[in-house]
Amino acid sequence: MRRFAVVVLMVLIFPAVPGAFAQDTPSPAPAASPAPAAAPATPAPAAVPVAPTPVPTPLPEATLEDVEASWREMIAQVPSPIPASTLDSQLAKNDEEKLRLMVVDLRNLASLTREWRVYREQQIPPVERLVSLYRKEAEALGDKRANQRKKEQYARRVEALSHYMELMRERLTNLDQYLQALDLALEAHETRLQQIVSAGATQAAQNAEANVAADDAAAGSIPKFFTNDGTRDEFSTYERHKRILDDLQRQLENQIAAQKEAEAKVDLYGELIKAARMKLATQSADAKLTQREETVTEELSAAYRGESTWSGLWRDRLKQVAARREELRKEIGEQNRLINQYAGDRSYAEAVSELKKQRASEIEQAIAKERTRLPDVLLRTAWDLVLSKGLILIAIVLLGWLIGRIIRFIGNVLIRRSERNTAVSGPESEQRTRTLVTVFSGVLRGLVFFVLGLLFLDALGVNITPLMGAFAILGLAVSFGSQNLVKDIVNGFFILAENQLSVGDVVKTGGVAGLVESISLRRLVLRDLEGTVHSIPNSQITVVSNLTHNWARTILDIGVAYKSDLVKVRGILNRIGEEIYKEPDWKIKMYEAPSVMGVESLADSSIVFRVWVKVKPGAQWDVKRELNLRIKQAFDKEGIEIPFPQRTVWTVGASNLDPNSALLKAAAEAGADDD
Repeated sequence: MRRFAVVVLMVLIFPAVPGAFAQDTPSPAPAASPAPAAAPATPAPAAVPVAPTPVPTPLPEATLEDVEASWREMIAQVPSPIPASTLDSQLAKNDEEKLRLMVVDLRNLASLTREWRVYREQQIPPVERLVSLYRKEAEALGDKRANQRKKEQYARRVEALSHYMELMRERLTNLDQYLQALDLALEAHETRLQQIVSAGATQAAQNAEANVAADDAAAGSIPKFFTNDGTRDEFSTYERHKRILDDLQRQLENQIAAQKEAEAKVDLYGELIKAARMKLATQSADAKLTQREETVTEELSAAYRGESTWSGLWRDRLKQVAARREELRKEIGEQNRLINQYAGDRSYAEAVSELKKQRASEIEQAIAKERTRLPDVLLRTAWDLVLSKGLILIAIVLLGWLIGRIIRFIGNVLIRRSERNTAVSGPESEQRTRTLVTVFSGVLRGLVFFVLGLLFLDALGVNITPLMGAFAILGLAVSFGSQNLVKDIVNGFFILAENQLSVGDVVKTGGVAGLVESISLRRLVLRDLEGTVHSIPNSQITVVSNLTHNWARTILDIGVAYKSDLVKVRGILNRIGEEIYKEPDWKIKMYEAPSVMGVESLADSSIVFRVWVKVKPGAQWDVKRELNLRIKQAFDKEGIEIPFPQRTVWTVGASNLDPNSALLKAAAEAGADDD
């Protein structure tokens, strides 16, 4: 309530007089603001009548007694003293709670320090005003001898108040430095608190410390493993090796975590030492300022001697200053002790960090050494498996080999039977059998080896239940995510089951023609005449044109001139067909002799005869080339003309001809007909 009264009194007194708290010396002029840019000329708006502004009534100037009373009230409103600590952080249960209490402690100290700063700062304006008023009063007294004592009293007060203002400004500077030290310590504690919170709960940190302690106690020992009933479990050499590595890796992770924790504490204590030294410097400066304040207070007490309103105030102030001097002496000692404690804690944290680093290095070396034993471990594990489960493993391997031989034997039997039946069913049956045997034997082998592989792993002691679940999930994922693969397999199955094509066939599909080199449940591989290999997924095969399925037909369209003897031409073609069919090398490729079907068409410049012959698959191209050769040779021998496009060119001398001559007109007409 008293503070509220002081504030109301300041509002009523100081703003009423311009420059009430200003010193007699002229204050610096404010910095000139930059001139605004010249605005473009615009026509002046029409004048608007403005009501005259009323002249404010000047407030009465504050008197010397009012300012003195206000300053006395300010001096009496002393804030709470700044303690070394406001909370007992030693009651915390763990590091996180302790840091939270320290953060609250530092924030309270900063708040109290800011209150003292406001208390010091708000005294400067009234003191400045008092100095100004005392000087004016002294000047008003003049040089009369009767007023000389009063002038000397005013001079002593001006001098004492000037010293007081200088002291307050120095205290403000020292309080700012103290606030900086508190902010530095607060930032260090908050950073450390954030590290602890982000690293996990406090319980996890305690568990990590317990693990490190257990690791240190059991350093270098080999872990022992027991079953649920307490008997010793005989692990394989590889399992024991793996468990040792896992245990060492866990120890390494714990040591690294402890090392990082120690390094964070080193950083924390380093910042705290820096902040504590700053606080010590400000407290030492505060002690000197407190000693000066005692001198200035005695000086003020002497300057206001004889006035009862001031004498009690200065006596109380001297007691407060003396008490503050004693508190500072204790705080400086406590701050020195705290710096030494922080230094010791930092040294301990550095030693712990170095120890954990060394321990982590030893564990890394142990891990590297243990890993170098892996070849020997694998050999010993294999030998143990041979001794303990060798018969089972050998039986599984022999079973796989036997099933593979049986699959191969059945496939060879089917292929040989198909070869024996080639004379009856043709080569297409053999090709189809080979294709089906190749595809389905591969699928069957893969299925058998997969099952035997699981049995092998189960015999080794591997839990295959998760593997079965993983394969089930993989199959489900493939069925949903790889629909094209499913389509490939389904289409490939029907292509093989329906005997649409076989290895060795010549087919056309998807704009590509070539020899079928291989076919599986997923893709078809073709090689064209240029040797280019085309791989076509079965899902993209919609139409297949098989040029070598069961039988083929060779068709020849032969054109002769209109003046040719058609009966003679027909006889020649029949004779050539009979001759080539009688030859064993060509008869084996044909099912019948070539037949002349007759006149196929009457073209513009030729009469077209059609000849065709039914041949075995893949022989149509050889038969066609041989027939073309023999027909050409026979026509040349018999003088039968095979028409071909011709053009007649007339060459004349244009300079010797009349443009209207009949010869030139005939040449022009002939050229037009040729075009």
